[in-house]
Amino acid sequence: RAVGYADELSRGLLGLMRRRESRAVLALAEPRPGEEVLDAGSGTGFYARRLRECGARVFSVDLSERMVDEARRAGFEAEVADVQQLSLGRTFDLVVCAGVLEFCDRPERAVRLLAEHVAPRGRLLLLFPVQGLWAGAYRIYHRLHGVHARAFSVDRVQAWVERSGLRVSATSHPLPLSAVLRAEKVSP
Repeated sequence: RAVGYADELSRGLLGLMRRRESRAVLALAEPRPGEEVLDAGSGTGFYARRLRECGARVFSVDLSERMVDEARRAGFEAEVADVQQLSLGRTFDLVVCAGVLEFCDRPERAVRLLAEHVAPRGRLLLLFPVQGLWAGAYRIYHRLHGVHARAFSVDRVQAWVERSGLRVSATSHPLPLSAVLRAEKVSP
């Protein structure tokens, strides 16, 4: 689905939802010119493009080689990596993981590994589906496409983040289906 994926998600109701979520992600992320940013689970680079427009230097990872190829074609430094086994050997001022945790077999581990890539005084931004009526529709949509998806309570994700050594500083609910959580690494 890599070729045409960005176009598919930019039209109609999905496009409207994605634009609303992206405004919430960028508002909480507060990307700054010159910052080193990791876009974890970048797909073809939807968030990477927006972060680059803010002046950030973006490094992208995705599990799909074809998605990584599309991100590279868009001019991003990118590599194939699984957020559940992430070990890049470097840290970032900002780590963005949008729309990935719900597809992880071990989302708590993914959060821990993402947190390890946050530099001191850096930020972690997570966008994920929340439990509730809309989560059922979300899971059915993905099941019809052959993919298992989960939804989480904000409290559960917050607990994972805090156990990983970060402090949650803000949350937002751009849609009834989704939450954005911002956390910071306060100690070196």
